[in-house]
Amino acid sequence: MKKVIEDAGYTTGLGDEGGFAPDLKNSEEALQMLHDAIIKAGYTPGKEIAIAFDAAASYFYNRTTHNYDFEGKTYTPAALGDYYLQLLAKFPEIVSIEDHTGKRTGITLQALQLLMVTSFRLWLTIRFALIRN
Repeated sequence: MKKVIEDAGYTTGLGDEGGFAPDLKNSEEALQMLHDAIIKAGYTPGKEIAIAFDAAASYFYNRTTHNYDFEGKTYTPAALGDYYLQLLAKFPEIVSIEDHTGKRTGITLQALQLLMVTSFRLWLTIRFALIRN
């Protein structure tokens, strides 16, 4: 991980609890660095190594507007869900996102992930089958 961070031009100072704390552009860049570090270490993302993270949405949920103010943008609940789904499609090694809405929704992200990832994989399988024929 240290090498990936340094190769991207960031310092490798330590943050709370001993983790690296580079000043990254956004969350996707952090996930990309983790993805790259997994590969650089000789593992297969999503097969041998998985990622779980705490989105901490309760910290950027705006109780007045019922939207999410995150990384300089405002997301509606549906748009934030789309953002998470984009991350899941790009980084299949993500297996869990804790505190994804900042409130109790009655549905876990893991259930949403299972539904969406299964649907996406089915779509890919059908698409590749059609391309091959």
